[in-house]
Amino acid sequence: MSFKHTLAALALAFVAVTGIAQSGDSTIEGTIVDAATKKPVSDAVVTATSPSLNGEQTAVTDAQGNYGIAKLPPGTYTLRIEADGYRPYSRSGIDLKLNRTIRVNAELLPESVTER
Repeated sequence: MSFKHTLAALALAFVAVTGIAQSGDSTIEGTIVDAATKKPVSDAVVTATSPSLNGEQTAVTDAQGNYGIAKLPPGTYTLRIEADGYRPYSRSGIDLKLNRTIRVNAELLPESVTER
């Protein structure tokens, strides 16, 4: 193999490895609770969107209010959280790095909040 072909092969190998590394396996996880009672909110729909993500990814909280959205590419995300009986919640500017897990917890306000 000539020097030129060796360089071309190395360049292709570098591009392949770099492409694999960029696809990453990052995760956003957290716990959703009721702002008034601090009890977990089950069956809340958590939606992650980002310019670096094709479409959106969703998860539903379990009985303990926990959720996880895995296999996300690195980027800046917005989370939307919706649950019956609660006001919608949104948080933007969530920076997710390559091969990282970050925790984003939230407190949802009940639809009918009584003033004291």
